[in-house]
Amino acid sequence: MQEMPNAQRHTELLAPAGSYECFKAAMNAGADAVYLGLDRFGARAGAVNLSGEELKEALDIAHIFGRKIYLTVNTLFRDDEIDELYDLLYEHYINGLDGVIVQDIGVMSYISRTFPDLPIHVSTQAAVTSSKAAALLRQFGVTRIVPARELSIDEIRKLKEETGLETECFIHGAMCYSYSGKCLLSSFIGGRSGNRGRCAQPCRLPYDGKHLLSLRDMCTLDILPELIDAGISSFKIEGRMKSSAYVYGVTSIYRKYMDMYRNGQPFHVEDADRRQLISLYTRSGNCEGYYHCHNDRKMITLGSGSYTSDASEDNDAGICDLPRIGVKMKCRICAGKNVIISAEGADTKVEISTDIIPEAAVNRALSTADVIKQLKRSGGTSFDVKDISVELDDGLFIANGSLNSIRRQGLDALNKKILEKYRRDVNDINRNNATRPGSSYQSDMPRGNRAAEDMIKPEVNAAVINASQLACILRSEADGVIIPASLFDRTFIAGRMDANDKKIYIRLPYVIREEGLFNSSDNIGRIIKKASEIPG
Repeated sequence: MQEMPNAQRHTELLAPAGSYECFKAAMNAGADAVYLGLDRFGARAGAVNLSGEELKEALDIAHIFGRKIYLTVNTLFRDDEIDELYDLLYEHYINGLDGVIVQDIGVMSYISRTFPDLPIHVSTQAAVTSSKAAALLRQFGVTRIVPARELSIDEIRKLKEETGLETECFIHGAMCYSYSGKCLLSSFIGGRSGNRGRCAQPCRLPYDGKHLLSLRDMCTLDILPELIDAGISSFKIEGRMKSSAYVYGVTSIYRKYMDMYRNGQPFHVEDADRRQLISLYTRSGNCEGYYHCHNDRKMITLGSGSYTSDASEDNDAGICDLPRIGVKMKCRICAGKNVIISAEGADTKVEISTDIIPEAAVNRALSTADVIKQLKRSGGTSFDVKDISVELDDGLFIANGSLNSIRRQGLDALNKKILEKYRRDVNDINRNNATRPGSSYQSDMPRGNRAAEDMIKPEVNAAVINASQLACILRSEADGVIIPASLFDRTFIAGRMDANDKKIYIRLPYVIREEGLFNSSDNIGRIIKKASEIPG
């Protein structure tokens, strides 16, 4: 058992929502925040996703409860698609969207200039693997990094300490064999790019009779205290393609144990909760991801890439019922005056003068019990009116319909005041940087003189992968050669090959971890320094 050294530590619990029903399930299960997508530009195009109207409604609901919503805009964009960002984000920005999850650096730049008050979270699709990369992204207004899932807990801790940026890390769900955003297998095999939200998951297929590329699902329930103490800002549950039953079940279990540790209670995972997690979409058992291991055969399913158990589709009654906020009400009903109603909830209080004036009673006078009965009927709202006090003059009458109107006016005013603090002013938008449908980016090269353009001799550069190819290209008529960093290290730095006046380009690794920058023999900084010393 473990006890929490700092009972005040707070880590966000972030749940997925591939549909509006999943959003409600996440809210009901106690998620602090929800990430979801619209019908375009999200990395889960196969999910149901939300409509614009559903997102607008979801934002209001989340904010009433003090929760947050992050919108996924994490595919790679083409130039003509960036024009669509303004209309995609405008209304939701005004309504208080809490952040966007982005992969494309161009999109980061556009959003930071056009919607300067909108927090940008760098998607795990960007494969951020070092504090240097994270620090560089700050210039685009980035406030949070979702690092590559392959990082260890020490690397994540260092990234946060050296940059001061928030970190959002996966704690449960499916894992990719490759670094997210760097895998092209689905694109090559079936023409469905993961970077366009359409991964066909070929890694789950058998190869030579075994599922050699299919990783087990992640489950970090047992190491939650360690992850919390590492300073991770947000715990992220994977699953925008999964049902509301999965969202509710997984979120509620992690909520239970995060609260247990946060409240200073002895931390111990019950067997019943382990079994429930395993019953909710699991591939051949679980693993703890890369937090403590670099690579491990035990992370591979081998036997089967499909789910060995399944969550039935939303067969648990009530999992999509939204929670309700307790509200205190006070009602003053005085002869000849407008009824005054006050409502207090979610750390917010309002008091208004309604448009209702009581009448003199003809038969039966209004009682305090009559008023309380009608004010408590708050069904269909986000509020649960429980604590009611009434000041009532004698001999007055108000019809039940008018009492209901008093209640609605009070709750509407409370709802409006809670949401006001989330709304943004349209003047916050930098329209000078906004592109609208119909506009397009233009090349700096003057157009219309095709003959002059055709006379420009193209530069021919050849990419090589081994020493024999390099030797061949250096004897050719190519203008330049593109050399992998490791091959450059073994040839030019060692002084065994002459560039023959050709331009030399170094192709750096697609992924560079901290040790690749500073600790290994393939030190990137050293290679670049040596390259700059080559004449020409």
